[in-house]
Amino acid sequence: MEQRAGGVFAPLSPALMEVHRRLKQSFDPYGVFNPGRLYPEL
Repeated sequence: MEQRAGGVFAPLSPALMEVHRRLKQSFDPYGVFNPGRLYPEL
C-alpha cells in the first residue's frame, strides 16, 4: 500500500474547518473515533 506524505483531502477554509471542528465535537466529544483521519487537526 502506498503511503502519502500529504493529506488526501483538499485543505478547508478556516470557516469550514470550524464547522467541521464543531460537528466532530458534538458527535465525538472524547475524540475516540478516527482522530486525524480526514484532517490532522480533527
